[in-house]
Parts: sequence; structure tokens; C-alpha cells
Amino acid sequence: MNTHRFMNWRRWGAGLMAGLLGASTLLLAACGGGSTSAPAVMPGPVAVVPPSFYAGTIGGFGSVMVNGVRWDDSGATIQLDDDTVAAGSLKLGMQAQVQGKLASDNVNGKADSVTVETAVRGAVTAIDTTAGTFRIRDISIATDSKTVFEGASNLAALAVGNWVEVHGTVDFENRRVQATRVEVKPASEIGRVILFGKATGVTPTSFTMNGLTVNYGSARLIGFDNNVIPEGALVRVRSNSAPVGNTLTATVVKAVKAPRFQDGAPAAVEGRIMSFKSAADFMVAGTPVDASNATYENGAAADLAEGKRVIVFGNMKDGKLVATKVRFFRDIDGEIRLIGFITDYVSQASFKVRGVAVDASAASFEGGTATDLANGRLVEIKGATQGNIVKATKVEFEDSLAQGAVLAGGITDFVSPENFKVNGKAAKVSGSARYVGGTAADLKNGAVVWMIGEQKADVFEAKTVIFQPNVPALPPTVVAGTVTDAAADGSGFKINGTAVTVAPSTVFTGGTAADLKNGAYVIVTGRVVNGSFAAERIVFADPRRDDVCKAFKIEGVVYDFVSASNFKLLGFTVDASSASFEGGTAADLANGKFVQACGDELPTVSSTGALLKAKKIEIKTR
Repeated sequence: MNTHRFMNWRRWGAGLMAGLLGASTLLLAACGGGSTSAPAVMPGPVAVVPPSFYAGTIGGFGSVMVNGVRWDDSGATIQLDDDTVAAGSLKLGMQAQVQGKLASDNVNGKADSVTVETAVRGAVTAIDTTAGTFRIRDISIATDSKTVFEGASNLAALAVGNWVEVHGTVDFENRRVQATRVEVKPASEIGRVILFGKATGVTPTSFTMNGLTVNYGSARLIGFDNNVIPEGALVRVRSNSAPVGNTLTATVVKAVKAPRFQDGAPAAVEGRIMSFKSAADFMVAGTPVDASNATYENGAAADLAEGKRVIVFGNMKDGKLVATKVRFFRDIDGEIRLIGFITDYVSQASFKVRGVAVDASAASFEGGTATDLANGRLVEIKGATQGNIVKATKVEFEDSLAQGAVLAGGITDFVSPENFKVNGKAAKVSGSARYVGGTAADLKNGAVVWMIGEQKADVFEAKTVIFQPNVPALPPTVVAGTVTDAAADGSGFKINGTAVTVAPSTVFTGGTAADLKNGAYVIVTGRVVNGSFAAERIVFADPRRDDVCKAFKIEGVVYDFVSASNFKLLGFTVDASSASFEGGTAADLANGKFVQACGDELPTVSSTGALLKAKKIEIKTR
């Protein structure tokens, strides 16, 4: 057994407990910090208005943030290029259309659906760093200081031939994109193409799009009346293979249409002004706008002009957004906000929050200092994108600001927000509580939460509630190895370099606490708590026995599924390429499947996370 692996497992364990929650009831003082200020307050239950429609750039996570509104997406249907995907597929800089209910505070909402369309995807054919532009075939793509890059640090790091995916606001008539996100794709995704343009010379099986012949005889058609592409229609074309010469075989052809907003509904769109005629007649993000009676922020009606970047707020009427407010973007706009747990911590200048790289070397801190940054800390990051990272201007330690205790686990016996239990402990939520990843409506039996507050008599009163959707309670972990550093009184020992604590309640099989001596081979079932492995059961065993589950056993919902050798389970990357299967086969693995994975090797940990090599996968029903 590799001793280094389990030392890494211990280091990972603290973050695992913080990130996954629900392993067991967790009631402890919140980690200390330098601030005595009260926590930020998010209203609890608030009245809502009819369905709202917001279209704009994704500017943060902790839910999904669009146009300054934090949308709870825990129950939303999320579509990326017409495929239903998990919330983890959403990335900074993507253009999203959100339909949902906006709270009366105008800063929070509950999303029913989030829709994202890739603007263009293909090989870079030309780059002009002076102008800040590049091209994919005949489509011009402009970048600016707010453009998020992934796979390249900035425009200068792009190269002709790179296969890139671009998100942004699109001028379909003039074949231009103002990029809000540019992602260089890996070799495995080279060939998949997304282009747009005007269909001319349409036949039942082909058309021409700016000199490119598109064969669509076998393609899926979306948004066309009677499944007929009319002459001159603006279209998006997707293909699983690159053009051969000037011919592209399409897999999907989709009609370009303005967002379908419900009349009378509150709406907001973000983007560059296009087709500007007057304050009463222009377009933003494909939506007609009338701003003749609007108020203005950071500018005036006279500043409206082609190409200006704005957010327009108002209500829909007869297919047009009648603006009540137009906000011009300034240099400080486009602030990124991330709320989540720190992972992949290397230094103050290098860590991640919700999978996004963060540099906090020039940030101010609230609720703690730079020395408090560590894997598993719950933080809110405010800053701006710079290439492929977020340069933080402020870091708030959410757990420290709470100035209280933490209760984590699954909700049971739910009667109301003032009367329920978390892992058997009585709990209530204060009327002014802040919610992250959900709302008061999501408090129900089975929900997994992390609550920050204080113990009052026999009831825990939460002031902050953080939801962990779709994550079942983490069962005990099983580890195996040889005892070292055994305490004379049997109260503890080390296994593979990690401290194991033994309590009076620990159950022994095949021996007793007196048998915990150096050299004994044991299988320990327990949980990682504050960097120490608390033993619940200890079995004295023959190390030569053939037990594929002797090192670990976990179960949960599959997400970020790529293949049987690459998917996520409770924060771990799992490789099940050599596993046996029960209740199904490898072909049944998919996002949303509930599985139990076990193996005979402890996880290996690297800068990218922890890897479990599963020997057995059981596909379960819940």
C-alpha cells in the first residue's frame, strides 16, 4: 500500500468534508477570521413577479449570475446548443437566456430554464492583435478587456489553426461577433464546427452560405416552418466534421430568431447596440428595443450609438422591449462574482473557486486574511477577468463572516422553515437568512444543506443556508493498511501516515483495542473529520485476502461524465475502465446515475484533484 497516497487523502479530506457536506452531522465553531462585521444579508422568502427573461453574459457562479441577478439554477433545465446539460457545463463569459421568476428585491431569482448558444466554432484563420480581432473563415470576432479566455491567456496567445469556441453577441447580418468568451478546444474536439450566415440558393438538400456549400440532407432542422429552409434565412449550422474544401456536411441547421419573450414580462438584455436608428428603434442581443422613455445610468440618450455596450431593463410589449432603464457599461462593469469552496489551492495567486482560476495577490480581505486561504474555505470572490483567470479585488470568507456555528447534513421532519431537523437536530431559519444555491422554497426533506448560525437552547438558528443539490449523504469511507505509531491506551494510531482516532463507540471485529499494535493489518471504516480519520469500525484482517473494496467505498450521483474512465463522483474523478459492474454495464454510466464505487487502492492526489481507480461499480436505483 502506497503510504504517500493516504497522506494526500488526509489533505484532501478536509476539503471533501467542506465541499460535500452531509457525511455526518457537523456542529462546530465556524473558522476564525479578522472581521467582526455582521454577515451580508440576503432576504428570505420574498414575493415574486411574473416570469422574467434575462439575456446576457454569465458573470459569476454561486447559482448563475446574469446581468447582475443571481439566478438559482438548482431546479432549472439547462440547454447548451440544444442539448440538456448539467449546471457545471456553464462557464464564465457564455451568453445565456434565463427564464424564471425574479424576486421583488431585483437581485435574486429562481431560474426555470437557462439556454446557451455557441456563437461560432472552428479553426482560427487570421489574427490581428492590433485591432483585437481574429477570424474563423469569413466571420470577424472582436475581443476586449472583458473577454474571458480559456486554453490561451489572451488574444496574443492564439495561433492560426487553433480550434476555438466563441461565445458573444452576434451581428448575423454583418457576420461579426463581439466575443465574451474564447475557449481553445483540445485535440479530441477538433473538427466540430458551428457557423452562421444567410442561406442562399436553397435546394431540398443543400444551400450556400457565404461561399460555403452546406449539405443538409441528413441534418436535423430546428425552428423552420414545415421543416423548409426559406431563401435568405439566417441560420446556424453545426457539423461534427470540418469543411472539406468549401463543402460542409451539416448535422443541425437552426433558424436564427430573436429571443421569445412573453408580452408583459419583465426582461433584460445585454450586448452591443445594433441596427441603431433612434432611441425608440434599435436592437440589443437580437431583441428590438424602444428606449424613448427610459432613464439612463452612466450616460444619456444622446450616447446611444451603434456598437455601444449596454444592459436594457424593461417589459415586453408586442415583441419589443420597452425600456425603463438603460445602463451603459463602464470600465468597472462586468465584475465577476464567484461564491463557493476553494479547491486546487497553491498560493494566494493560484487557486480555484467553482472551477475558475483565481489570483488574489492584489485583493483585499474580509473575514480573514490571505493566510486563511485554503482548500475547503467558503469564499465570495469579486474581481474581473484577465485572460483566463479572475483577478480578485476582494475576498470575503463567508464562513468567518457568519460569526457562529455550522450545522450540515440532510433535512428531515420538515414542517416549515421554522420547524425541521438536520441529521436529527432541531433547526430553524431566521427571517433575514441569506440563501446560497437555493431559496426558502427549497427547504424540504432530503435537501442537503450547510447552515451557518448559532445554537439557541435546543434549536439551531441558521443565518446562512447553503444548498448542495443532488448530493446524497456521504457514507463512511473504508481504508486499509498496517498500524504504526499505536497509542499504548488504544486511543489512536496511524495508517499509511494518517492519524486514526478510536472512540469508546468504535466497534471491533476479530480483535480488541488491545490488539492495536504496530504491524497489525486492519480495515477501518470511518469518516475524515478535521484532518483526522475517526474510526467507526475496525476489522483485524489478513492482508492477503482478495477484497476489491478494502480501500474505499463511496456512492453518489455521477456528473461531468466523459467516459467510463473519466467521470465525477462526490468531488472525485473516477476511472472505472477496469471495474466489474452490478446492476448494469459500463454503457449505462451517465450523468445523473446513482452508483456505488469501491476499490482496493486509495486515491492518488495531484494538483488537478483526487483520482479513484474503481474495481467495482454498482448501479443503483433510489
